[in-house]
Amino acid sequence: MSTPLTLRVFESEARVYRRTWRGSVISTFLNPNLYLTAMGVGLGSLVDENIPGGVDGVPYLTFLAPGLLVATAMQTGAGEGSWKVMAGIKWVKTYHARLATPIGIRGLVAGHVLWAGARVLMVSIVFAAVMAAFRVAPLLQSLLAVGPALLVGLGMAAATTAFTARLEDPTGLPLFFRLVV
Repeated sequence: MSTPLTLRVFESEARVYRRTWRGSVISTFLNPNLYLTAMGVGLGSLVDENIPGGVDGVPYLTFLAPGLLVATAMQTGAGEGSWKVMAGIKWVKTYHARLATPIGIRGLVAGHVLWAGARVLMVSIVFAAVMAAFRVAPLLQSLLAVGPALLVGLGMAAATTAFTARLEDPTGLPLFFRLVV
């Protein structure tokens, strides 16, 4: 449910990102290229060489790319729900400042998850474009994989946000990333 106050939280996150986007743009474009080159082309050439016709008649790169897209969306959602939330609660206390306004906890969480969804959407669209550049599938078909990736990323962002909000100190986050993500 979106309220005007929820959208204010989203707007605040977008304004911060407007100043810091340069830090994430390289990894947004570089990660899909590296994943698809290493796992799809490198390992895929070995798989396709040893399994004539690929996996069930599909080349390994085409088989693997949508899964890598969804995994990237999941990692992005986890990233948006972990250290940023810990900083907002424990270190920088931006969440305390936001809660001192008429924004309630539900509006704060909804706005944060809405922003996490926007970030997951950005990363997923770039990944789909890179998939099309690798000729995994036409651009339109690659973009069809963005919907499920968005749902996975949103689910991961919400779950990670809930987990992080309950932590007393940040020592649980590395364990979470190692065992869950």
